[in-house]
Amino acid sequence: MNRKLIPAIIFLLAASAFAVDPLLVRVTVYQRMPQLAADGAVAEEPELPGMMLAAPEGGWPASYDAVRQALTARRKGRTNVLIAAIHATKPLSSEQGAAFFVGELGHAVEVKASGDVLLPNGKHATIEPAPNATSIFGAPDEQFYVAVTFLPAAGARDDVMVIMNGEKPLNVVKRVEPKYPSIEALRNTTGMVLAQLRVEPDGSVSAVNVLQKVQPQIDAAAADAFKQWRFEPPTRDGRPVTAYMIMTAAYRIE
Repeated sequence: MNRKLIPAIIFLLAASAFAVDPLLVRVTVYQRMPQLAADGAVAEEPELPGMMLAAPEGGWPASYDAVRQALTARRKGRTNVLIAAIHATKPLSSEQGAAFFVGELGHAVEVKASGDVLLPNGKHATIEPAPNATSIFGAPDEQFYVAVTFLPAAGARDDVMVIMNGEKPLNVVKRVEPKYPSIEALRNTTGMVLAQLRVEPDGSVSAVNVLQKVQPQIDAAAADAFKQWRFEPPTRDGRPVTAYMIMTAAYRIE
């Protein structure tokens, strides 16, 4: 076979496969819990994501929580990464790309079938549009991350939502108060434990991510209580979904 024909044949086969099983694209936003100044204001303005992060060996994990944990591990400290937004998947055709307005950043992310990505900072990057592949972009301060995931149409499910501050939370059906230990170094102190909960379609809490750590025993007591909470089952458009929601628990050490 003429060697010059091989690249053309490969291209045509790939294009044919794309036409038969077009890809969808999803954008997920992760945020590192910002450090606050003494007056309660955010310490500094975060930069817009514009550089691709090196993926761990084997690529980025598939689940939202596993990606969050991988991003949290990049920088040790008191603050964890939360899931800030999950944008519904959009079709990606060879004629038309997909655009997502990221309200958390006040900018859009545009993805083309060629793998060209317009990032929130206005710069472009090129990634491979392969099924189930995820690329993550951040900024030097790593306060925000934008994850771009390609999905085969058959495997895409928009069954997870994020409830952030300012949005109506799920109604609490069962509340369990934390049992905080007596800690001499924290005697007569009060405060709040801030956490993001993963609420399953039946209203149970399957995971708790403490966003700004107070003290290991206090964090653990709050997380243990949150795991016993139950909520009104989350739904979207009448369909059961999994929901991520931020909640607080007060503590007072006698």
